[in-house]
Amino acid sequence: MDPQLAKLLTDAMSRQAQGDLGPALLYYRRIQKQYPDFLDAWVLASSLLHEMGRFDEALQAAEKAVELDGKNQVAAYALASAHLGLGRTDQAEAVLLDLIEAAPSHFQALIALSGIYNQKMMPAKSMEMFDRAVGLELTDPRLLAVRGDLRAMTMDLPGAEADLRAAMQLGVDDNALRMRLSCLLLNQGRYREAWRLFRPGMILAALFDYYNTGNQRWDGGPMQGRTLMVRTHPHGFGDVIQMSRFLPQVKERSRARVLLSVYEPVLRLMRGVPGIDGLVVQEKDKPHFDAVINLMELPNLLDIESSELPPPVSFTLPDAVSMPELDRPGLKVGLVWGGNPIHGMDSQRSIGPRPLDALADMQGAERVVWCSLQKPPDQEPPKLPSLIDMSPRMGDFMDTAQIVRRLDLVVSVDTSTLHLAGSLNVPTVALLAHTPEWRWCLGESTPWYPTVKLVRQQTRGEWGGVVEKLKAEIADRLAG
Repeated sequence: MDPQLAKLLTDAMSRQAQGDLGPALLYYRRIQKQYPDFLDAWVLASSLLHEMGRFDEALQAAEKAVELDGKNQVAAYALASAHLGLGRTDQAEAVLLDLIEAAPSHFQALIALSGIYNQKMMPAKSMEMFDRAVGLELTDPRLLAVRGDLRAMTMDLPGAEADLRAAMQLGVDDNALRMRLSCLLLNQGRYREAWRLFRPGMILAALFDYYNTGNQRWDGGPMQGRTLMVRTHPHGFGDVIQMSRFLPQVKERSRARVLLSVYEPVLRLMRGVPGIDGLVVQEKDKPHFDAVINLMELPNLLDIESSELPPPVSFTLPDAVSMPELDRPGLKVGLVWGGNPIHGMDSQRSIGPRPLDALADMQGAERVVWCSLQKPPDQEPPKLPSLIDMSPRMGDFMDTAQIVRRLDLVVSVDTSTLHLAGSLNVPTVALLAHTPEWRWCLGESTPWYPTVKLVRQQTRGEWGGVVEKLKAEIADRLAG
């Protein structure tokens, strides 16, 4: 190698290793100018630009490298990586497939392709690529953890459990992996086994302690004469409705004055709930308390098995409010097709309005009083005959409860309205994504709400079959 080229390359790679990305890039640029046919300068520059988030430039450098040597595997992988950085998964997939055909054992390409298929909701193909990558000598615990996740997505729960437990035995023992493994067990109704994986402060639906107030954490023992604060932050309204069933046990065990901290939209609904002595507004009221516990930590702290769940919380509702729009004859069906868009899994759990348009074609659709419980209202709701928008009446959850108890059936994706309807013992159909959340288990029913029937996707992202089952459920109720 030319001595000057060797020095420039050494300086560039040294700067990059030290984190001096800007100066390193200048060295690569200089090499490209003085030695334009030197392949490594283009490949390394593409990798560096990718690290800097400058994906357009990374793509240009990778394309130049492939132009210099179309059979170079490192250049091809750099090109695929740049496409992925730009969100061009189809182009990246094509490059990776060509690369794997030429080099069937290219580990990084197989892993990247597995990620693409997972993103495209093709878990079986994702698993195939991943298995090819790891082969038979799978000893990296991080790879085991990833394969466990992929197996869970294909509903191979025994395989997923085996991989996650093996990853723990080989040294991966963080809260994230413990939570993933516990959710697998919870899905199968193996609650006590799941709780054994929890460390103090670990709470359902979170990977670490969000509620460190500097106060003593309640350990589940008696604290007579003192005040215990049960906090709901940072969880959703549905979590509050679901987990409040444990408050009487908290009161009995603690013998304390129990306060429940909630957000204002559920404040009226929670008044009079058994097991609490007072309500405070989350992040607003600042009462004195001696110990604190998060609401979503209660089932594991109380060591509750799935067969031992107390019934849903009983709400004290005022006399029914007059709602003339619900007085018309017909089967009254409330619909919720979308959750809070800021939820991390909303794109998977929400069905959107368009698949529900098909309900208009079912026999007897004109005998149904369709009610939208979507809040805020959707600009393009399902195209159903005489759909009533109930959102103007839905000020808070007490208002929503007044509506829900007047309905014959509630149909909802995984939202707080689903929990509310279940707690009110209203017949409910839950529309669920293919990969189940821990609380809904695997069958057509859930131990949490006896009146809720579960209808889930058979294939990730495919709602058509779910809607057909929903049609049959509504038709049965019309016939009855």
